[in-house]
This record gives sequence, structure tokens and C-alpha cells, in this order.
Amino acid sequence: MADREKIVGLYQNGWKICDISKKLCVTHSCVSKILNRFRTTGSVRPKDAKESRVESPLVAAIRDYRFRLGMTRQSEIREQLILDGICQRDNVPSRSSINQ
Repeated sequence: MADREKIVGLYQNGWKICDISKKLCVTHSCVSKILNRFRTTGSVRPKDAKESRVESPLVAAIRDYRFRLGMTRQSEIREQLILDGICQRDNVPSRSSINQ
């Protein structure tokens, strides 16, 4: 955490990204990613592992249909998505998408 704070502090004091990376012996991309995260969130904390693994309601519903209801045919799953209001006829996923 201290290195992340140093990176932001040095950048705010006018240091260039390449100079920060050389001084702290980290890669240019590491410095860039930390600064981008700081700009967007205001935080220097590392990204939570669960943060990127949010499951969409569509994927959750398909998983639920397969395991809880035992639906295996893609056509059944497509119809159930429409009946439950998760999708409409014009945006229901293709059969091959459901398999993935």
C-alpha cells in the first residue's frame, strides 16, 4: 500500500510516469494502472478480486435453470428467459451463447 501511495504522491508532485517507475523499480504499466485507478475511484487500494467477477442476471438465470430446474435444452432455456421477463424475443441469447 505504501508504494501505491508513493506513486500517487510523486505523480502529484510533478514526476513523470517513467521516472516514478525507475525510482521505485516497478514497471511503467504498473504505475499507469495505479494512477488510472486513483483517477477513476480516488483510491490507491488494489482491486478486489470479487469486483471483476460480478455475474449478470442473465448468466445467473441460465445457471439456475440448468442446475435447479434441470433444463438442458437451449430452446427451453430461451423460452423460460422470455417468460420470466429476463429477455425479450429480440434480445434473447442464441443457442450457442447459452452453451457457453
